[in-house]
Amino acid sequence: MYDEVEFPLPDFVDLAYVQSLPLPVQKMILRGGARPFETSAEDVQWKYRSYFAACSQIDREVGATLDVLDELGLRDSTLVIFCSDHGDQMLEHGLYGKNVFFEGSVRVPLMLAHPSIRPGPCDDLVESTDVLPTVIELCGLERPSCFQGRSLLGRIGSAPASAYEPRRYVFAENVLPEVMTTPKLDNAYAPGRGVDGIRHPDAKMVRSKRWKYCYYVGHGEELYDLEKDPGEMRNRANDPACAGVKRELKDALLDWLITADEPDQIAPRWREV
Repeated sequence: MYDEVEFPLPDFVDLAYVQSLPLPVQKMILRGGARPFETSAEDVQWKYRSYFAACSQIDREVGATLDVLDELGLRDSTLVIFCSDHGDQMLEHGLYGKNVFFEGSVRVPLMLAHPSIRPGPCDDLVESTDVLPTVIELCGLERPSCFQGRSLLGRIGSAPASAYEPRRYVFAENVLPEVMTTPKLDNAYAPGRGVDGIRHPDAKMVRSKRWKYCYYVGHGEELYDLEKDPGEMRNRANDPACAGVKRELKDALLDWLITADEPDQIAPRWREV
């Protein structure tokens, strides 16, 4: 479909750039001796052509599904949700795949269609955990007491629904050494040394509208100004001018880790107080 198309490619990086990233991210990019950032521009073009062809195929199949709903007369009684669990790095930052906190991986589409939902874009910060609460409220079901997500119906519904408060932050987490364990590359856990030198593999991310902060326990941190640096190429974590915003985001991350499942830890008789 796209054999003759020349797509704009991301900026190419070198080994020095990769080695400037936190150690877990370095190891993920270089796992198994791979050096994806050395891929030729022509090979990258073919990857982009294949990627866009795959997107076009999905678009056609979604259209075919909606056509069937119309044929069966079910469109007005069906909630349609289109989303993805992750994106792909298409050589941005010198890597392919996912398992990182760059926008190409963590920013995904979320589209909902139903007669009770207003058409139009929404640029609020949203998490995938918000999908289930939205479905539950739209169906008029009782909300479970322990829920991380929040319903979006008050924001996107055509009729008044529950009170809606936009998220100030959204969060993500990852266990990076998982991507370094394959049939050809099985790195065992060593007490005191972790997996392939990564002692504490848990990685956490928090972002606001403008800023993104990533924390790798014992292996550094990242802070990106998404407004001035949408490509996430300038790590500001050690910039004294950004100390305040880094502290704010780190505190928000700690609060989230402590309270994510808070209702489940409170005796039922106290939940109404």
